[in-house]
Amino acid sequence: MIVIPIIISLGIVYLVSYRKTRYIKYICNGIVKISHEDLNYRLEKTGTDELGTLADEINNMSLNLNNMINREKSVQKFKDELITNISHDLRTPLTSLMGYLYLINDKNVSIEDKEVYSKKSMERAEKLKVLIENLFEYSKLESGAINLEMCNVNIIEIIEQTIGELSIIASKSQISFVKKYSITKLNLNIDPYLISRVFQNILSNAIKYSVKNSEVYIDIAHDEDDVIISFENLSSRELSSEDMKKIFDRFYMGDKSRNSHKNNSGLGLAIVKNIVDLHGGEVWAEGNDNIFKMYIKLKNNSSKFNVSNGTYGIKEQEKTGFIQKISI
Repeated sequence: MIVIPIIISLGIVYLVSYRKTRYIKYICNGIVKISHEDLNYRLEKTGTDELGTLADEINNMSLNLNNMINREKSVQKFKDELITNISHDLRTPLTSLMGYLYLINDKNVSIEDKEVYSKKSMERAEKLKVLIENLFEYSKLESGAINLEMCNVNIIEIIEQTIGELSIIASKSQISFVKKYSITKLNLNIDPYLISRVFQNILSNAIKYSVKNSEVYIDIAHDEDDVIISFENLSSRELSSEDMKKIFDRFYMGDKSRNSHKNNSGLGLAIVKNIVDLHGGEVWAEGNDNIFKMYIKLKNNSSKFNVSNGTYGIKEQEKTGFIQKISI
């Protein structure tokens, strides 16, 4: 009677130990596979004891390593693409600049022609300057090296200042800015320098690609949660739905259109998207025939809902982001 319970107990201990030993071997084999760079391999968890917890942690470690490697590959791909695009975009104005400088130094070229070539050289040098500055800023944004310096500021003042700074350039292109909003104060917690850069890039693009003798409309709609700033212009070219999907990609729109405008780096809207993303906002574009619209949506995160001289609400129709102003 005493021997039988002992035999049964030993049998149970053996079975439990055997199962544990077999599972430990299974975990060891899994670790070997993961160590041979099979990071998609996952251990099957059996039970809720320490070994089950160990299997879970090994799976998490494998997943984290896989994500880190994929991020590293993505960064390397970005660097390779950036170097390729930089070499192309720097080569074009640099080649032109060298050509004009060669002509300026040619003794057989007249004084009048030298003045023309000198002016064109300055234009190419300015394009190189803008391109290098944009590349530097975009690289910092993409790598996460920029820290937001948040302030509670009146975003209307930033918009007004940007419109004022670009009005002379717009008038030279026979473009006029039309403000459709009536509010004079709307405080948000934002980085004023970066948001100012957003408005500069969008309005500069509107000037470059608008039909002459046309208007660029700026409007603002808001409620207690969100603020949407919209820009609308009559574009000199019709953009397809495929263009709309890729318009915020760096260097998008092809070589011809990039080089058809001086001081155009192909990075302006990519910088816009990065800055808006850093603020936790959204940016999107819509097009209908030659009417081009761009929207920026920011959180109305000011500690005080501070609006004067006009109040508007936001009404969104469908997922396209069409915005209408309605009175509260």
